[in-house]
Amino acid sequence: LAARAAGDLHPAPKPDQLAGGLRRNCNAGLAVLLTPLLFRRDRFGDARFRVKFMASVLVFSVLFNHQAESPSYAIAMIGMAVWFATAAPTRWRISLMAGAFVVVNLGSTDLMPREWYRAFYIGWALKTVPLIPAWIVMQLELLGVIRDAGRRDNLAPARDGDPAGALPPSERGEPDERDVAAPQALERRG
Repeated sequence: LAARAAGDLHPAPKPDQLAGGLRRNCNAGLAVLLTPLLFRRDRFGDARFRVKFMASVLVFSVLFNHQAESPSYAIAMIGMAVWFATAAPTRWRISLMAGAFVVVNLGSTDLMPREWYRAFYIGWALKTVPLIPAWIVMQLELLGVIRDAGRRDNLAPARDGDPAGALPPSERGEPDERDVAAPQALERRG
């Protein structure tokens, strides 16, 4: 009543009310993060899936941390870089990565005018904006909603039906110089 009498119709929330809202947001984010593990358990044996899930966890750890400071965003950018490195290069992925790089990394440097920094970066928490769609895309890829062929030159060997050249020599049944004992390797060279 005192707040209404003073003209303040919306008094500031109490700290326990804020904590409850933050807890609900984190719990919702955690549920979204863990959904691919529940519905795509069959893919957990795939190294590419595990690495993409790790990238999603890195971005999640900063995105849903209400006390994340500017240096913490390096963790999210490492997650973005891992996701980008394991994905097939498409225009929309490149734009997500470039937008995140510019806003998160370059936006807090001297390249941005101080007035803009105070108005947008601090006031609107602008650093999180490019991470949100990227994290949603990561989750959709993990769930299989967005198909990603991935890159052939990293992480996981090719699956059945792929050309044999994509598999390492040891998995194609061919000899590999790493499997040869030292005396045999010397005889081959001589």
